[in-house]
Amino acid sequence: MGRFLPKEQVARARCMDLLEYMRIFEPDNLMRSGQEYRLKEHDSVVISNGLWCQKSTGIGGRSALDYLVKVRGLSLQDAVDQIQGAGFPVPTTPTPAVPARQKQPFRLPPKHKDNRRVEQYLRQRGIHPEVIDWFISANLLYESSIHHNAVFVGLDYQSGEPKYAALRGCGTKFRGDADGSVKEFGFRFTARDSPLLHVFEAPVDLLSYATLCLLRGQNWMADNLLSLGGVAEKAAQLPRALSGFLAHNVVETIVLHLDNDAAGIGQMDSIQALCPPEIVVVKRPPPKEKDVNDYLLLLQNRVAIA
Repeated sequence: MGRFLPKEQVARARCMDLLEYMRIFEPDNLMRSGQEYRLKEHDSVVISNGLWCQKSTGIGGRSALDYLVKVRGLSLQDAVDQIQGAGFPVPTTPTPAVPARQKQPFRLPPKHKDNRRVEQYLRQRGIHPEVIDWFISANLLYESSIHHNAVFVGLDYQSGEPKYAALRGCGTKFRGDADGSVKEFGFRFTARDSPLLHVFEAPVDLLSYATLCLLRGQNWMADNLLSLGGVAEKAAQLPRALSGFLAHNVVETIVLHLDNDAAGIGQMDSIQALCPPEIVVVKRPPPKEKDVNDYLLLLQNRVAIA
């Protein structure tokens, strides 16, 4: 039987948030991702504004204690001992909240002289050159000059000016949004006069669906395509990219192509429950694999083997 833990000791351990814990005990496990932090051991864990969330499971909280128990599976006693760190003084009062970072004005990352790395990266992900070329020519996709990330641009519905940019590392696990990005203006393709909207978690999934349409002899530009830029938003409301699209377009049917994991399935259930009743919502995750891009690569590998 484990030793008795006084409530006061547990309460003191709970005062330490996860970001502070990582900076003190595991700095090599912490990596910056835009305005957020991620963990190398669990890259689905995001730390932002004093809170943490594991996107793959939907588990979240504030304290390091909750993370050690809920994610790493430590006993409460072991988690408290680890936070105390062999004599490290745990604060007796909560650490003052770090003032919220002032919102930065939106600014696109500077462009590289060419898009060679982005084109190579997306082709390795199975994306058809025709789809890549169209988005580059429409100034919705390019390679950044400093970090050579793929930049997926979302435009203002009224002015057509860039207001959002999803950043993806070419060959690295980096994912983030450009400073000042407005989620309501997500990366998308808008079809003229179509009431059908296909929704995806990530920009690469959107491009993968367009590629699948081409491979099937279908017109990928027939309907609207929208990337949510992730599914870490509260289930009590529609994702901001989706609500922004619905506010500026007539949509009768939404087809959800989100991931085959707890976060994606939960988000599809939430969208179906929260959408206006006049809109038909269809859940259509990939029939196999985790996401649309994995499914595309599976099909292409089968064709190559055959």
